[in-house]
Parts: sequence; C-alpha cells; structure tokens
Amino acid sequence: MKKILLVSGDSFTDRNFRSAAHPEMDVSWPMWPELLAEKLDMRLINLGRSGQGNEYIYSSLQDAIEKMEDKSQIGMVVAAWSQSFRKDYQHNHSKGHEYVYYDYGQWMAERVNPHGDIFSWIRKSLRTYKNLEYMCERYNIPYVQTQMIPLYIDWLRGLPPTDQAIMFEGKDMIGDKSEYPGDAEKDAETILKIIMEYDDIITTTNFLGWPISRELGGYVFSFKEVGFADINHPEDHSPYVISEYDGHPNEEGHKRLAAAFHKFIKEK
Repeated sequence: MKKILLVSGDSFTDRNFRSAAHPEMDVSWPMWPELLAEKLDMRLINLGRSGQGNEYIYSSLQDAIEKMEDKSQIGMVVAAWSQSFRKDYQHNHSKGHEYVYYDYGQWMAERVNPHGDIFSWIRKSLRTYKNLEYMCERYNIPYVQTQMIPLYIDWLRGLPPTDQAIMFEGKDMIGDKSEYPGDAEKDAETILKIIMEYDDIITTTNFLGWPISRELGGYVFSFKEVGFADINHPEDHSPYVISEYDGHPNEEGHKRLAAAFHKFIKEK
C-alpha cells in the first residue's frame, strides 16, 4: 500500500477552493497537493481549508496523526502555513459543497483581526511551527514546512499591491478598516528580530524558504514560485496567478508549487 502524503494549509491548499473574485470560474484544475502526491507516488490526505490560520493547520495535522494507529503509514507531512493574524477558527463560508460569497470587507472583518499585539501573533505562529516539528520527530515522520503566504502583512517591504490597497489605502473593499494602528516601520524591524530568534530553534533544513522574509535571505513560498496579483498594474500581474484581482495560483502556478516542493524534498 502506498504511503500517505498528509498536507494542510489555507486556500492555496484547499481542494474546494473557489475564487471570490471570479465565482463563476472553473478552478477544478489539479492543485499542488495532488500533483506532489503523484510525484512522490503517495496517496493524498488534504486537510487544507480556505480562510484558515495557523492554529487550524497545526491542529488538523495533529488530529490526523494522533488518530492514525499505524503512523508508519505516513510518508510525508507538509504544512503550508498561513498568516499569523487570522482568527483561530474558520468562518463557515460553505454549506456542504455550496459556497456562500461575501464582499471582501465582510470577509476581512469576520476572519482577520488587523489590530492588537502583532508580536504575540508572530510568536504564536512560530511556536506552532516548532510544535509540528516536535510531533513529527516524536513519531519519526518526515516533514516539510513552508510559509505559503506572508506570516504578517509586510506594510513597507514587498507587500503585494492588492493587499496594500485593501489593508492600508482605504479602498472600498474594506472601507475605513485600513489604517495601521502603530509605527509600521519600527514594528516591521521588530518582527524581523523575532523571526531571527527562532533561527536556532526551527529546524531550517526542513523549512522551505526559511527565514520567510527576503530581508533575512528567505522568502514567502508562493511569492517566489508564483508571484502575485497587481490590480494597479494588471498588465504586470504574474502569469501564474488567476488574475490581477486574485493572487491564488492558476493551473500553471500549482504545477510550479508542486515542482518546487518535490525538488526540495528530493534534495533534502
């Protein structure tokens, strides 16, 4: 029997993903977990769910591993981490297989908390990454982690124009929720220091893209392999995302993600 590829993540991983920007679009193309499972000759269990934060990603993997009697069945665990400031539960935006679409402002208000102690969000996620390591190493399960989308909104450095417009330029999609309540430049520097505190804690050889910030020599995985949308300059948006309004990977984008995962795993 083939071993199991166990993955979890957010909308970049979710097999039931639907594009909020293009709700009528057929996005049933093979996604990176399916393609990676094929490359590794494993059978896939995909726990990804759109809109999820890192607590869900960890908990879903933990529950699946703990409930599996024969843990030697698991050939590889892949955690495709999300953003630190997402709430620790998923707003139920689907009923069965029928998706219910909200305007973006409502989505942000219900799922994202753009205020509060940003540093505690960052540390909580980084501790979660280490906890996944402990669990996999306890059961001798091979694993790979990556920061699929930004751990934090990088207001000053490299933020995709789409997110910048939504979060901090007062666009209609989110109304008056766009002003960052602090010193963005100073806080960004503090975040980089926090990440580097974990440089000797995280097993970096198992973390694709560590230390997850280009200022530190790392990268956000999807940004590096797929690029991002650009509503301000639609002619320049990445050819590997759905459109200038939706930065999720298109069919070719998922192929690139799967190929990069596979290369990293084979070279480990």
